[in-house]
Amino acid sequence: MAGIVKRKHEDEDDQCPNKKSKSERNSSDRDIDFTMSRFISWCREHNFQLSPKVTVSRDGSCAQWGMQATEDIAESYCIFQIPRTELLMPTNSSITNLIDIEDPKLTSSNQWIPLLLTLLYETKKPDSKWEPYLGLAPHPEAIDLPMFWGQAEVDRLLKGTGVDKAVRRDLDMIESDYNKFVLPFKQKTAEKFIDNAMCLNSFKRMVAFVMAYSFTEPAVKEDEEDDEDDDESQKMQPPMMVPMADMLNHITKHNAKLTFGSKALKMVTTRTIKKEIIDEDDVVVLGREGILNDDICTQVLKVLCMSSAEFAEYMEKEGWSDAESEASDAETNTLDMTHLPQLDQKQKMILKRMGELHLQNYAISFEDAKKKMERATSLPARERYALYTVHGQQMLLSHLVTACNI
Repeated sequence: MAGIVKRKHEDEDDQCPNKKSKSERNSSDRDIDFTMSRFISWCREHNFQLSPKVTVSRDGSCAQWGMQATEDIAESYCIFQIPRTELLMPTNSSITNLIDIEDPKLTSSNQWIPLLLTLLYETKKPDSKWEPYLGLAPHPEAIDLPMFWGQAEVDRLLKGTGVDKAVRRDLDMIESDYNKFVLPFKQKTAEKFIDNAMCLNSFKRMVAFVMAYSFTEPAVKEDEEDDEDDDESQKMQPPMMVPMADMLNHITKHNAKLTFGSKALKMVTTRTIKKEIIDEDDVVVLGREGILNDDICTQVLKVLCMSSAEFAEYMEKEGWSDAESEASDAETNTLDMTHLPQLDQKQKMILKRMGELHLQNYAISFEDAKKKMERATSLPARERYALYTVHGQQMLLSHLVTACNI
């Protein structure tokens, strides 16, 4: 939230392939306002504490709604507080009477399964405590993520972006989890559900919702008296849905963080926020300013530039020494776009070649993508969003290649 934090759901008008009429859009806007009004009222009724210095509305948001600062906000200021009793999670839901959420079979392959089953259950429960909050979840017809496209369309529009491979992997996992966990739960609770609450598409929808908006409490030690940093002593906490936190974007350079108290969770600012509207694996991540995870990239470049003897020594030592790691950390500020030209020539050639090879992976060339961008607004929604993704990545790669040519 830098002045404003926008919700990540895209505008339904932009996502729907068939453009709505003005009257339909006005009706949709009224529905959105009503849904948000109900949610705010629900928050007040359930003892949420929302700061008077922020407001939640559609004004200034690039999506349906967002949280906006109406006054200057200082660092370490609590934007809102939510009681633990209002978190949407298995232990707060009546689903605990239907399944053993502590059963390791439910979380052996996917820790989100209990929460997903909870959402499927509460979404179709007429008197669900969280009905006003669940009304904010994207409707099936409004979700147009690549995981809901046909595979042929994903390959045609997103080849080379990495999204195509991720979609295949995610869909295989979703279908496996559905058959392994959801179908047995559906059979056990058949009399409690109506319509298609437990169909595969509903499960996909909940997966998209959870992956985009859920939070996980930091791990705690099983034995608080054990001061040793032992990973095995860390107990992983189950994910949860945190109403109101959905109003804030999840970005790397955030200006607010969620803190976990014994009785309540708080969203606290990490830096000063002005009253204004301004406007995320061990892989090399490229951004507009340069290499974002420059520590990892620096190590990769060093290894790739080693001689056979140096690499053998590196393997024998099983990595860097403390002194070498500290020296490597001191060099990580050289990987922004302004410093890339100053790199060793061999390292520049490696980065340049990486960029060139990646540019060859796309289904459409950089030049063709640039031409297509001239008529992007006239393209169908899916093709337009895919083009934005492809062209955006290609521009970053082109900047990298250019910087390494100097």
